[in-house]
Amino acid sequence: TVAADWPRTLEEWDRQEAEISAMRALIELGPGTHGWDLYGGRLASVLPDPAAAIHFATEFECPEILPAAFFRLACTGLPPAEEEDNLESVYSAQQQRARWELLHSGDFIRLLRGRGSFSEFMEGIETTSLADIPAVALCRRHSDELDPWPAALPANFKRYPCNTVLWRVTEHFFKDVPHQDTYDPLLALQEILAWVETEEAKVGLVPGSGLCSGCTRGLKRWVADMRMDFWECLKGYFSP
Repeated sequence: TVAADWPRTLEEWDRQEAEISAMRALIELGPGTHGWDLYGGRLASVLPDPAAAIHFATEFECPEILPAAFFRLACTGLPPAEEEDNLESVYSAQQQRARWELLHSGDFIRLLRGRGSFSEFMEGIETTSLADIPAVALCRRHSDELDPWPAALPANFKRYPCNTVLWRVTEHFFKDVPHQDTYDPLLALQEILAWVETEEAKVGLVPGSGLCSGCTRGLKRWVADMRMDFWECLKGYFSP
């Protein structure tokens, strides 16, 4: 059924995202491969249409699927107006498709208002709360003597690798939040965990240093909490 295609919880959303990523990887193997043949070379052809789901939910009073459907549509991005009659040239084989013509004017207003809240959520996160993570507060490689988020890293930043990496997280993910149509805060928050292991996060530090195991565990919990907070906000973002 239509309702069964749409997650009600963040756990279900993450599971669906993993399935979509796996399908995308199979299709990217190219023509003649099992994945390409299985999905007809077009991931869009097997993904549920969020606009159609919104239309269904409003017509048949199924509000529980609206947060996920609106969120999926909000991350899809509008096709260029001049290409509306030739969507095959706009959407690649890997992209989500949506029948925008199914939306009522009120649905479209809800979509735009909700999408505008994404960047506000990220910009509104109290990034100084990273310094309040219990593991970070107790970490010897993080110093309470330093302003957690100074305008620039202090000269002795190498002495405090955990503080340094967390400061760079705030600069990279929260200082200039993107406002493009396809911005996905759930994905952006999840990407923090991989980014802290990159050279960009550790530049200038002693080789082999970075977040300690305690701060890493604390950051994972913090990211999980922020993602859950955002998920819980979706119903309000897309309310009538």
